[in-house]
Amino acid sequence: MYAMEVPVVYPTEEEFADPIDYLNQPALRRLGKVYGMVRIVPPAGFNPPLALDKARFKFKVRWQNLNELQLLNRARLFFINNLNTFNRLKGHPAHLEHTYVRVATARLHLYDLYIHIMQRKGLLPTKSVLVDKPLWRSFLSRNKLSHTVSPEQLVQVFTSYLQDYYSYLYRMYRKTGSGSIYNAMLYKEAIPHSALQTNDLDSQDDQDHQDNQDNQDDRNEQGEETLRTQEPTPDEPVHHMARMSAAVGADDSELQDWCPICKHIPKDNELDDVSYCDSCSQIFHNRCIKNNNYLNNASGEWICNNCIIGNGFYGFKYSTHYFTLKEFEQKYGTDESPDVDKLEKEFWDLVGNQDVKTTVPYGADIHSEDPAELTGFPTNDKTYSTHPMNLLNLPQASSSLLPFLNRNISGMTIPWIYVGSKFSTFCWHLEDQYTLSANYQHEGSPKVWYSIPDNSCDNFHKLLHDLTPDLFEKQPDLLHQLVSLISPYDPLFKKYNVKWYKAVQHPNEYIVTFPKCYHAGFNTGYNINEAVNFTSESWLPYGLEAISDYQLTKKMPVFDMYELMVNILVMYYRDNLPSPVSDAFLQHCHHELLSYINKETRNIFSVMPFIAQERLLHVSNQLHLDSEDTKEYIQEDDEDGFFCASCSTMCSFVFVLQCKLDRSRHAKRRKTTNNDNHLLKVREFKKHLEEDSDSQVLCLTHFLECKDKSETINSLISLREFNELHHILKLSGNKMDGIK
Repeated sequence: MYAMEVPVVYPTEEEFADPIDYLNQPALRRLGKVYGMVRIVPPAGFNPPLALDKARFKFKVRWQNLNELQLLNRARLFFINNLNTFNRLKGHPAHLEHTYVRVATARLHLYDLYIHIMQRKGLLPTKSVLVDKPLWRSFLSRNKLSHTVSPEQLVQVFTSYLQDYYSYLYRMYRKTGSGSIYNAMLYKEAIPHSALQTNDLDSQDDQDHQDNQDNQDDRNEQGEETLRTQEPTPDEPVHHMARMSAAVGADDSELQDWCPICKHIPKDNELDDVSYCDSCSQIFHNRCIKNNNYLNNASGEWICNNCIIGNGFYGFKYSTHYFTLKEFEQKYGTDESPDVDKLEKEFWDLVGNQDVKTTVPYGADIHSEDPAELTGFPTNDKTYSTHPMNLLNLPQASSSLLPFLNRNISGMTIPWIYVGSKFSTFCWHLEDQYTLSANYQHEGSPKVWYSIPDNSCDNFHKLLHDLTPDLFEKQPDLLHQLVSLISPYDPLFKKYNVKWYKAVQHPNEYIVTFPKCYHAGFNTGYNINEAVNFTSESWLPYGLEAISDYQLTKKMPVFDMYELMVNILVMYYRDNLPSPVSDAFLQHCHHELLSYINKETRNIFSVMPFIAQERLLHVSNQLHLDSEDTKEYIQEDDEDGFFCASCSTMCSFVFVLQCKLDRSRHAKRRKTTNNDNHLLKVREFKKHLEEDSDSQVLCLTHFLECKDKSETINSLISLREFNELHHILKLSGNKMDGIK
């Protein structure tokens, strides 16, 4: 296996002591632009000891089924599960044990055929599909089956296995109208459930823990690592779909107790008029089922659309047992020097092999409330406790923008710790809001990284969307969920012109990812890593780009970009910037903020005819021109922002609270006077939102797109006085221009 390696850089002690400025140098930024990441080897003498107490530091692990992380494998497994659920409801005797059927000597995956039809024809009457000979020939040619399977055999496969399901989707599509069949028929889940989550992993983990207590010495005598690998026997089907169907439902404690269609909890007098999904046990009002094109059953069962069509959600199962670092190392560590190239091939073979399930543990995203366990770097040693490359310090280092946030964000401004085992993996993802990241390896076996720089992101998106288009319709933010893999050695990378690079990280080395760099990788054995995010001036355009990208995928941002820029301009005007910034950067902030505020001001004039009342929320952590320095203020948990119910964007300064009109109370829409405006605390307001299921927050743009905005009671909620925002822009702009 061949791959081009990312550059390795060797900063001097002086450069290493000012890391953000070093990484912001033109030469380093060019490397980041081309490769997406660099590997940093610290100067000689920098080798901090691990400060974590291995006998005391505890964590749970997530269990990773490697073959289910491969995106196409998972889509195939989901589809067969959905097909079997549909057949069960229709009383169809066929129960498919595999994701494929055999035609002559060929494996023909039913999902691949279904997606091929949907991509080229969409939903049409079955007769139109059956007579479309070019459709069948193109599938056989695309999958290199032309010499083993005839078009007539392919039509027979469709008729036998897919026709009833396809016809059902077509009928539902006709009822729901235009647009996506998935968007029209699926309901949103507060607690999404995965059809592939198995229920036996906790018991396996508990048994492993008992085995560890009883036989620890024997198990570790040879330093062997344990992988749970399930291979099919000749008499055993590869996939146990009945077991997977049973796993669609959640534990009773995890079920939402409100109807997901109308979002209301059934009242006591309504309990005789509700139904429970016989697959996932979710409760529904019968009237909601009747009014929303749900399939009626003929056998006494009823199954919701999310189980028939599939919600596309996939999540990891976590252990019930807390491992200590010492216990985890004894169980999964080895003294052998791993052959990275050999392990790399074995890893991608396991990920790609749909017929073998290999389950590995990963201690990921570990964050402790104990101050002594926030980081693996020494906190009492002067040499390392204050060094900017101690990842506890890096987000606040000189030239970083994150200090302007006036808040701590776990996993972003506060490091998370990762404890790996052989083949544990981190899937393809971008950093939150396209920030830079730094990952340091404290000890253990090498970690293999892959990067896709930002100039190949669009091609990578197209590759994945073309591979499993239905999953991205059902889960628009799929690539933000860190649950999807595809090998960079797959020929599709070359076909779609996706550039990628590889790095192998060893102890006492850093990996730094640059803005909008996709990255993934795996561990070659037991190791301990630590990661955190940081920013620089050159990141700002990427942070702004993330706002529009997140709206398309309905991904919630972690922090407010525009409030960050307000803070920068306020601190600049007050001469108390916590980090030095350039004049060009200040002008960029001013320009972007001015454009955004002007747009929101225009939107306010457009929404006012539909507004019944106006309110100003009191947000305690905001910086103002006349306020005292709040550099040390840490934002409260209940003030983490308001998000649009339509696009999930963070509403920076203003939003509309839209409430359904309760006609039984003869509610009247009225205009308020200036005297009606009043301050309301964020905590009180959020409590009101939680208690009122008929209310939703909308950004001004999406409120204006609502067709029923005249049929609702609408309040304009301001988080900032716009007069003050314009004043901040004026004073900071004058200062930049030298005007007193």
